[in-house]
Amino acid sequence: MIYDGWEWEKTGEILKADFATDKTDIMKKAKWEVMDKTTVRGIFEYDQKIIDAFTKAKRLSIDFEDDDDDSIEFQTPAPARRWRR
Repeated sequence: MIYDGWEWEKTGEILKADFATDKTDIMKKAKWEVMDKTTVRGIFEYDQKIIDAFTKAKRLSIDFEDDDDDSIEFQTPAPARRWRR
């Protein structure tokens, strides 16, 4: 996930955050790795349920533990619908 509002300082740091859509919780306390100043990458195994949740979602949210300033919610673009099999 890339968000210009983030200013992560420590590349490689592992953060925990609840990951959800407007319709369902995807994963509680999911691990996210800081890739650079504005990017985090989810660290979890492939699960078709995650892809299915994306295809039905209109909004995604990442709620970081103890850090309301960096938690975000955003609208998903229509291309996410292409993930359906």
